[in-house]
Amino acid sequence: MPTPHLKLPPCLGGTYVSRTRLEPDTTCRYFPRHCGFSRSAEAATMDESLSAITEQAIWRYVVRGTVTWMVGERRATAGPGTVIATRQPSNGRLLLPDGTVDLIWLTLQGPAALDYFDRITHRFGNLHLLAPGAAAVRRAEEMIRVARRNRPRSPFFWSEQTFLFLSAWHRGLEERRQPLLPLVRMAPQDSRDLLTSVRSVKSFAAQVGYSQSHLTRLIARTWRETPGKVFRRVRLEEAARRLRDGDATVADVAGRAGYSSVPAFITAFKARFGLTPAAYRRSRR
Repeated sequence: MPTPHLKLPPCLGGTYVSRTRLEPDTTCRYFPRHCGFSRSAEAATMDESLSAITEQAIWRYVVRGTVTWMVGERRATAGPGTVIATRQPSNGRLLLPDGTVDLIWLTLQGPAALDYFDRITHRFGNLHLLAPGAAAVRRAEEMIRVARRNRPRSPFFWSEQTFLFLSAWHRGLEERRQPLLPLVRMAPQDSRDLLTSVRSVKSFAAQVGYSQSHLTRLIARTWRETPGKVFRRVRLEEAARRLRDGDATVADVAGRAGYSSVPAFITAFKARFGLTPAAYRRSRR
């Protein structure tokens, strides 16, 4: 049983592929062309440049194991609960390591489906997390079950199922980012407690539930600065407060400010305040 909801016969090194069937002489604006469940136990590479010559989108969900997604020189690791959402044809590759990897997937076609898919990935990125019990995962499982029955269905049926899946996916991502979203819209000085705990723009984007590029655009509009500059400035200001009001060593203050190198912290601090951390502490006491 690859997920708590999708029951399929056990297999090893096998793939269940179902091609959805439409009633004769019909077309569909939201259409799941293929769907299925894959289990791999050996290292393999899935080259997407060879998988499709027509426009389509593929939604993969990692049930078990870890895979690596590569586009050019960029790579990202995806473990259980990760969605990998990509358009095809593409120059991406999915690397499967030794060890069992279970995936469920949907391949979507149709102008309306592709437009909705693109809007979701533009806003939230191509990789993100969903719980196994999320509505989108349950919808995907149900579509796989229905397709495996191999019965022709009306365009309305598949359009409805695909739209409900995309809506559930979109809604799940929106709900996941809502708790932190108001903080993004605050002025930096009003969200200092959050910003001092941020390790990187990438990690903050993951917390909020946006893609890194979308978060950067949103914050730049609100704060008139890139998030990287804001995070560095706020962390340095917090470091200055700790130097003034506490007895922590410069190395401890540097670590709390997110710097793994004390010399790098000293250089950044001096560029911001005109003094080294030690000189700054002496001048304020």
